[in-house]
Amino acid sequence: MHCNTLQGKFCSVAMFSKEQIFLMKPPSNRIFFLWLVACALLINGLAAYSFCRGAADFKKSATENAERETRNLVRAISQSVNGLMLKVENSLLLVSSALEYQLSRNGKIEPSEIRALIERQRKLHGDTEPWFVADATGKLIFCEGKVRPRVVDVAGSDYFEKLKSHPDKPFVFAVSALGQNPGVPAVLAVRRYRNSDGSFAGVVAAPMAGAFFKKALTGFKVGQDALLSIRTSGNALLASYPQGARAPDAFSDSYLKFWRSREKSATYMDLTEQHVHRLYSVSRLSEFPLIVKAGFAEAAYLKDWRSVLKFRMFSLLIIVVFSFVAVSAIAYMWLRQSRYLASLNSTNERLHALLGIGGVALCSVDFLSGRWEMSPEQKLLFGVGDDYPQTKEGWLALVYPDDLLPLERAVKRSLYLAASRFEYEYRIVRPCDGQVRWIQVSGANDYLATGEPWRFLGAIKDISSLRESQRRAAHLVHHDELTGLPNRSLLVDRMRQSLAQKRRDDALLGVCLIDIDGFKEVNDKFGRSVGDKALTEIAMRISQSLRAGDTVARLGGDEFVVLLGGFSQEEDLLEVLRRILDVLGNQYRLGESNLALTASAGVTVFPRDDADGAEALIRHANQALFEAKRLGKNRIHVFDPEADKRIVEQRNRYQRIAEALENGEFRLHYQPIVDLHSDAVVAVEALIRWQHPEEGLLSPAQFLPFVENTDLTIPMGEWVMREALRQKRLWDGAGLSLSVCVNISPRHLQQADFSRRLYSILQEFPEQSPEELDLEILETTLLDDLSEVSRSIKECSSFGVKFSLDDFGTGFSSLSYFRRLPAHVVKIDQSFVKGILTSADDLSLVNSVVSMAQAMQRKVVAEGVETIEHGLPLIRFGCDYAQGYGIARPMPGENILAWTEAWRRPAQWLVTEG
Repeated sequence: MHCNTLQGKFCSVAMFSKEQIFLMKPPSNRIFFLWLVACALLINGLAAYSFCRGAADFKKSATENAERETRNLVRAISQSVNGLMLKVENSLLLVSSALEYQLSRNGKIEPSEIRALIERQRKLHGDTEPWFVADATGKLIFCEGKVRPRVVDVAGSDYFEKLKSHPDKPFVFAVSALGQNPGVPAVLAVRRYRNSDGSFAGVVAAPMAGAFFKKALTGFKVGQDALLSIRTSGNALLASYPQGARAPDAFSDSYLKFWRSREKSATYMDLTEQHVHRLYSVSRLSEFPLIVKAGFAEAAYLKDWRSVLKFRMFSLLIIVVFSFVAVSAIAYMWLRQSRYLASLNSTNERLHALLGIGGVALCSVDFLSGRWEMSPEQKLLFGVGDDYPQTKEGWLALVYPDDLLPLERAVKRSLYLAASRFEYEYRIVRPCDGQVRWIQVSGANDYLATGEPWRFLGAIKDISSLRESQRRAAHLVHHDELTGLPNRSLLVDRMRQSLAQKRRDDALLGVCLIDIDGFKEVNDKFGRSVGDKALTEIAMRISQSLRAGDTVARLGGDEFVVLLGGFSQEEDLLEVLRRILDVLGNQYRLGESNLALTASAGVTVFPRDDADGAEALIRHANQALFEAKRLGKNRIHVFDPEADKRIVEQRNRYQRIAEALENGEFRLHYQPIVDLHSDAVVAVEALIRWQHPEEGLLSPAQFLPFVENTDLTIPMGEWVMREALRQKRLWDGAGLSLSVCVNISPRHLQQADFSRRLYSILQEFPEQSPEELDLEILETTLLDDLSEVSRSIKECSSFGVKFSLDDFGTGFSSLSYFRRLPAHVVKIDQSFVKGILTSADDLSLVNSVVSMAQAMQRKVVAEGVETIEHGLPLIRFGCDYAQGYGIARPMPGENILAWTEAWRRPAQWLVTEG
């Protein structure tokens, strides 16, 4: 071999020893230069310290001034609020005294006198809400103003009970939503008035909302960036400055800490939603349930400080620049004097450092003589002494056996091609300790004029750590760092191979996702180090429980995937997995900690689950794991592909229905409801249809089951109500007055804000009378929450909407339920009406329902009147109304007008009526 591992003849400039280099001293004024630099740094440091200290003191003073201003402003606003509230309290005292005087004189209250007195007193206070007077039962007997009050009974309020139960407290302040605008917070000043015998007679109250408290914020000279606000003790905003300000820190941690505490006042700094630093002062009024807050933007009260800061920074910059310019000038003169010697020293230092840094050495090989010259660095790298033979044979003896032949080939190829550059990496075995090291040879070949190889000059570098890092990185690409198990990428690759094999041999492959139950608590209780030891132990237990050919991988955290193959029956696969879970359930001894863990597993089995690829199978196993966790943990759950397909189909159908609602693909058809005892058409029932672009007109049974109890229930129900009211407006314009019945789903009806949203929809059709909207609710709905349903019905009935009890007879409602429900119409389910001609039980049931409704003064609608004959017994029973295919099928809204004009009762009904 003609190439060796590098070292040898060095050029003369590289032959200086380290001792020779340091004999060449620079001029002695170098010390003076260092002192000069130190003085410049000291001066600059003192200037910087003075600048920072002065700026900090200035900023602290400005901040303290701002804090005083905010506290003074809060005190001034509090005093203004106190004055306003005391005036209201005095006015209420006059009103209550007048009430007590009337009761003692006449034994009753004269509304005209009280109204005049309240109006005079209210005018004294400007923007208070309408005052009201309640009697001893809490019922409002007088409310100043023409607007109908939202609350007519205050008996359940805290302030009413407090004044009634505590004779020693004639006056209280309370926070309430009572006011002209529902939901707007107000502060109520409430005073008790008494009968002539001293007993409790009722209360008189003056609600004060935001407009009243805005007066307390006016008249103060503050900047445009200041924020002032008054809030209730419940943190509801009453008034703010400037108008419409949101007091952005109302829910910040600092404010909420004060609000929840019992502190009277506080000052704090907050960062608002608009990223504005603002200084706030807050104070809780001692006698009133109010909180006053004032805030100044940091940019405003630090404006002068920033101006001074800029000037000082500029001054400091001038000092720094001047000092370093002076030092640079002196340094330049010194450098000119020592440039030559410094250049020579730098060259020798770099060459010497190259020989000792990172196992790098210069080398030389003479191809003609076979002589290999080693430097001290190469001897240290190769682990040989001074007596080691520096020959071709000595070099080859150090090469790792497996790398010897490839190295010789590389050298020969380089010389054969007369290449000027040569680079190669191979291993050596150090004789001193037997270590194997990776080295990199880099250098150039020199040739004689005849083209014969002469010598190689280059460098040798120890790259063992680099090679180890590369090996470890390559390992980590496919393995978990903590447990050494395959990671997700290697798992997916092995799954692809297993899937291909199982398709050929028709065997089962189980993809099992195992998760340790409650493992987060292990980390939280014992620490991450114990958790890592537990994961390592878990990985070892799973690995030892597997058969040859099975695979376990760690996805991350405490999730492991096990591939179990070679089974012909699913039960055999599950038995292996049960054994694994049993092993994982044994106690863990980790240092001084004893852990008792359980595991849950989700399994999907191929080819029963013929998912599209490895990732899909892992995802299905994860779904099964989620189900195992949901069912109580410490169990195995097998993925059901058919159930998953149904879920996907249902999800797709749900999404398509949502798109149909957005695209306006739904239609309403209307089925008439007629009077059995006259020719009148009293109402129509709105029935939804889907005009599908591909499937045509679909009935409710084909799409409503997909949206029951979902988020689409409410928007679809509100669309039906709006569309029905829109169609009714067209009928009214054509001279046809009909009530419209709309079915309301249980989920929609039981929404807390159902009545408010219904009222908002009715406001979109101001020309429509709410009494002509009839909402039909299923009897079975009421069993879920009768009190909540009754409350919603009463609220809607208060503004005119009517309700019907639909499908009566199909549920299990008791007579007491029927009596308590404020529904004015009962609709007998069509399943009973259809059977009255053939079933004596159905006939008796229908008769009983009609009799019961008549006794309770409710109207009855019989659904499912399929033929003329079905109407005959209904007429005899005294049933009021009927609907069904025997009368008319559901039809588009534009057909209703012509149908109603042509409708006449059948002759058979007239005979029965007679």
